[in-house]
Amino acid sequence: PSEAPRHVPSTAENHRHVSSPPGSPSESSPDNPLIIIDLEFDERENTPGERLSLVQQVSCAYSALLSAASRVESNISLPGLVLASYRDNEVTSLLSRRGADGWAAARVASGVSADDFPIARSKLVYLSPDAEDILNEIKMDCGYIIGGIVDKTVKPGLTLSKAKTLGIRCAKLDLPDGFLEGEGNQRQVLNVDTVVSILLGYVESKHWQYAIQTALPARKRISNDPPSAQRDIHEQSS
Repeated sequence: PSEAPRHVPSTAENHRHVSSPPGSPSESSPDNPLIIIDLEFDERENTPGERLSLVQQVSCAYSALLSAASRVESNISLPGLVLASYRDNEVTSLLSRRGADGWAAARVASGVSADDFPIARSKLVYLSPDAEDILNEIKMDCGYIIGGIVDKTVKPGLTLSKAKTLGIRCAKLDLPDGFLEGEGNQRQVLNVDTVVSILLGYVESKHWQYAIQTALPARKRISNDPPSAQRDIHEQSS
């Protein structure tokens, strides 16, 4: 098998990072945070068409990780990718056909709600558009969960409810006011791959505004002008 790209932990490395029992001090690498895509919603919440869309989004998320690995400085540790609830169902079958079984990612059969999920819940943050808390930083020893839900229809509260039931901290991205069309209270619904790109952008730049503005599709941006944070980053590095 070919060598995994720079900064993307190989499948074996990722399994080593998340193979410890819950509560152990080594449930994730101290050098790499984890992005966890929760596929447990597959058949219960997603229609057949939405499952196809989810597979496309997860594939794009992995491509974003590979792209980041090809451009970032060698001293930046990119997150490892974990596919949770990766077991025998339609989504994982479709992902497998796209080559996911060979990705540099950890594929974990148990879901984040399972008692044997290999990362302690105290080290998890569930990202949800319905959360009250804002995600202020990405910690190197934590895992950040993205629900595998496609919101072609409105499905409010699913990830927030799940996080509360499990006792997992829940937070939302600090998206700029008015970036979505519609009423001011419209939910912050983003594709899985867009959320992954935002997290990667923050790890790379340590600047949320830059990460959000560069990852958002053009139709959702407040302005199509290059984000001003990009100038700040270049000035800091010069």
